[in-house]
Amino acid sequence: MGVILAVGAFEVLWFGVVTHGGLALVDPQVVEWVAAHREPWLVTAAVVVTDVGSPAVMITVAVLALGWWAWRRDRARAVLGFAGLGAVLVVDVGAKTLVARPRPPLVFQAVAAQGYSFPSGHAVVSAGVVLLLLWLVRPVLAAVARRVRTSVVVVAVLVVAAVGCSRVVLGVHYPSDVLAGWALALLVVSAVGLLEVALGRGDA
Repeated sequence: MGVILAVGAFEVLWFGVVTHGGLALVDPQVVEWVAAHREPWLVTAAVVVTDVGSPAVMITVAVLALGWWAWRRDRARAVLGFAGLGAVLVVDVGAKTLVARPRPPLVFQAVAAQGYSFPSGHAVVSAGVVLLLLWLVRPVLAAVARRVRTSVVVVAVLVVAAVGCSRVVLGVHYPSDVLAGWALALLVVSAVGLLEVALGRGDA
């Protein structure tokens, strides 16, 4: 189900960008409105969030977590996680290259940014890493109280949302870039879950 939803969402967003329709029609207005109404404190907060949620930081966190998991718990599951992390990076670069969407105009950008806009690399990588870590610790979460599981999921969602929204606040990405990044992350991690089941290693 996750794969179907992710593919459908990404296809709609991608089609809108390449045909200049759908959400892409209102993307510029949203970025312009945010740039006109953002306060200095919000920009400062967005810079902190975007730095903490940068691909470099998130990849480091993922590598450390997967490495520890391979050492202490389940090497095969960690290998799948590393494969998923690699896939996240590949789909991010691949989609950017294929679509080649320019970033919002410089006048709206609160920080310097390079490269193409669609999808948001911060959104893809942060969501991908968070989802991979949730998938990795699923056996542990299944054994704890429901309140703890809910808290972990809520925190994970807030982290992903904060990183993605920070890119729009800073004017370096359009909303559809962020949404597409989340869709790609869900696609990759759902595929990892399916691969795990196909290999007979699923915990569900």
